[in-house]
Amino acid sequence: MYVLFEGIDGVGKSTQIEILASKFSDVIVTKEPGGTQLGVNLREILLSSSIKIGKRAEILLFLADRAEHFEKLVAPNLGKLILSDRGFVSGMAYALAGGNFSFEELLSLNKFA
Repeated sequence: MYVLFEGIDGVGKSTQIEILASKFSDVIVTKEPGGTQLGVNLREILLSSSIKIGKRAEILLFLADRAEHFEKLVAPNLGKLILSDRGFVSGMAYALAGGNFSFEELLSLNKFA
């Protein structure tokens, strides 16, 4: 089962994930971006104050992380409990709030990823 914890910074997503994870023996805890090695590298780029990238490039980097995350971590482990700090909903919300993109365009790109 793949469970996403969505919400703004500081709302307690990590705390709730930690509490829930402690109740199960076979659980995978992950986050977006950063759940894979590619995600770790992309997270560094996305959070870097020294690298300025455009909004379209930023969205595509988040989506590259999501595609890699799903292929390498989520899909092979769907029989286990997977708890993720953020995912699709947050990605859509941040992209819609931060740029001049249509919902349909972002939804299509997310489905592809």
